[in-house]
Amino acid sequence: MKTRAPVLLGFVVWMILTGNGYGVERHVMDQDFCHAGTNDFKMVLLSPSGEAQEDDMQLEFVQEKQSIVANPEPDWLQLVPVSPNVPSLCQKTMAAALNDGKVLVMLTSDGRPGLWHWVAAVYDPSQRKVLAWQTLAFVYQHDEKDSPKFQAIPHGLSVLAVSAKPDDGDQGLVETWMNVTFDGRHIRTAWDRARPEIRH
Repeated sequence: MKTRAPVLLGFVVWMILTGNGYGVERHVMDQDFCHAGTNDFKMVLLSPSGEAQEDDMQLEFVQEKQSIVANPEPDWLQLVPVSPNVPSLCQKTMAAALNDGKVLVMLTSDGRPGLWHWVAAVYDPSQRKVLAWQTLAFVYQHDEKDSPKFQAIPHGLSVLAVSAKPDDGDQGLVETWMNVTFDGRHIRTAWDRARPEIRH
């Protein structure tokens, strides 16, 4: 009888660590380490299946052993590599500094059978809270070696996105710079028509 309490406590701890009462293992699909102001945190893409095509990934911000889920619905997500000409708060992922220590993170989500989408997330490390998550325009990647393009702007990022897309194929597709900002409550986007478009 004396051994039941420790066994029960261990079972409860196991359930907490697995994140559910069934002990479902989650695979780390990708991760990155970030620093904003005085706060260190980690971004982790987790998948119960371990298969990207199952569209079951969740992005979590991990800070001092606390995990905060970012996306409202599971999806096939990818962290976006840094651009050499734009500062990033993360080691290998594009994340821009906003006002008051907030962080704008850019990802992509699968849009099969069509193009992938841009996704933006705003994280506040001081509150340990995801303030916004939004799916944006299509992103056009010529091949796996061609990383998405960024430019730094005040209070956000400018990304190269698809502004016009034909129904079939890439002929006639247009890429335009899209400014992504955060107004304190919502993620905002605007096409920057002053910069040259790329026509395919």
